[in-house]
Amino acid sequence: MSEVIVLPKAIVDRVRKEAERRGLSLGDYIIDLLSQGLDPKDRAREYVIVAEELLNRPKRS
Repeated sequence: MSEVIVLPKAIVDRVRKEAERRGLSLGDYIIDLLSQGLDPKDRAREYVIVAEELLNRPKRS
């Protein structure tokens, strides 16, 4: 399930720039940021959940 979060443009621009600098998509970088404090086992579990959601998302044409 996806959620929409509204952030100020200045924040999005800064985060997007850092994601690009690291060679990551904006979503992947945000996931990394939010999971930094997690136990490694919990962090791995979060990545699996996200991957499953992406795989199960309807294809766009």
